[in-house]
Amino acid sequence: MPRVRGAPVREVKAAAAVATALVLAAGAWLVRAGTAPTTPPRPLTTPSVDGVPGWRPGPAPPAFVLAPDPRADGSLLRTYLDGRRSVWLALDYYPDQQPEARPAARHLVFAGRGWTELRERRHAVTLREPPGATLRTTLVEMRRGDERYVLLYWYQAGPASTGDDHWYRLLALYYRLVHGRPDGALVRVATPVDDGGEAAALARLEAFVNAFYPELLRAMSLAGGTLR
Repeated sequence: MPRVRGAPVREVKAAAAVATALVLAAGAWLVRAGTAPTTPPRPLTTPSVDGVPGWRPGPAPPAFVLAPDPRADGSLLRTYLDGRRSVWLALDYYPDQQPEARPAARHLVFAGRGWTELRERRHAVTLREPPGATLRTTLVEMRRGDERYVLLYWYQAGPASTGDDHWYRLLALYYRLVHGRPDGALVRVATPVDDGGEAAALARLEAFVNAFYPELLRAMSLAGGTLR
């Protein structure tokens, strides 16, 4: 069984705060029910295989590292190469998020059995576009046999993102009630750890995220297209 280090007390307090906020938001929704109809979810157009600047397509990602969410309306699994080094992408799209149709990264991060020596922490990726912005993700370092991997994941709701499972529920509820958008996405990117160690693997993921994230934002804002 995978081992994950215990969550700090501040995360437990944050979860309680999120739960309280969800109750308040639900109450607000009951008050204003019928005044802000939900906009029908718009199909998500994702970048094509060769649509990430500076990266070229590669073979399919290994299923034991990244697997699609069967609850998602559509999933995109791709490999991108920077020279001979691989970054694997999984993008799951949920057009109408409900309790039974909402991303749950903890059930998807470990796609198979045999994962050990896990470490998990919050990680902010500095973005070039928009300038000065940061993307808050969750970083997972894991081992399967003699092979090591680094994985980043985050949730996307419209232009907003978070790497926290609890805050995403509040974010999804906010965009449904305030902006009439019930859709969202879970993004996972992973790469193997080579001779450069975890630092080099993480730098590779950050470089890919900087190339991919503007494309994701454009995809989330488009009114047409399909997941491809």
